[in-house]
Amino acid sequence: MKLFVNCMKCFHDQGYPSEVFYPVEVNDSGVLFGTCPKGHKTATILQQQKFEILFDFGSMALVDGYPREAITSIVASLERFYEFYIDVILIKHNIDKNSISYFWKYNSLSERQFGAFTLSHLLNCNTEYIDFIDNQKPVGYTKTLKNVRNEVVHNGYMPSTDEASAYIDLCYKYLNKMINQLITNESKSVETKVLKEMLSRSKLVEKGMFSSTISIPTIVSLIQSNQRPENYKDALDEFVDQYMKFLHNK
Repeated sequence: MKLFVNCMKCFHDQGYPSEVFYPVEVNDSGVLFGTCPKGHKTATILQQQKFEILFDFGSMALVDGYPREAITSIVASLERFYEFYIDVILIKHNIDKNSISYFWKYNSLSERQFGAFTLSHLLNCNTEYIDFIDNQKPVGYTKTLKNVRNEVVHNGYMPSTDEASAYIDLCYKYLNKMINQLITNESKSVETKVLKEMLSRSKLVEKGMFSSTISIPTIVSLIQSNQRPENYKDALDEFVDQYMKFLHNK
């Protein structure tokens, strides 16, 4: 996935934003390094969380005709959201960064993270029963999301586009529900988590290098969670239009 950005060094030199945009590749660090046509090396710090970006990766794979790859990216997005949720709850209870890092050192496996998420949700929401998405099935399908995830990831199962879309729709609705819950009840802790992430990313920028931040539209979004379409199909149509116009500079 590539984004088009303009050069902050050019902005600094000429006193106004450059009209020239150039592509930079999204990477795991969240800091997009690139070189403008004039040879200036700059860094653009992405504001979105990893689970937001991974959901877009999966959606682009679906659009491009790779439903299996779409499922794997969407599942990765879901797991990264679990991690994000746990971090927010730990921040809410004033657990410091070193303690969080120590915690994840011993809970990095998927099943352990899911267990930590279920416990965090139970403690935070004080509910006896939670209908977790792993046990859910789209209308007309017999397998749970967990079944499909395991078959795709471990057994090389190749779902159809319609099947992948149905399971992604489940994830889309679930993530929107959980994000809205966090924003409504834990907005301060969410803000703190995002700011900590931005600070961590900014430390990757070399001293003296011009840098900027960028916020992009994503299908699941901390910023626009209550403004998203109700179903994934409509969200995907909107995303494709935004991606071509805003992200891909077309």
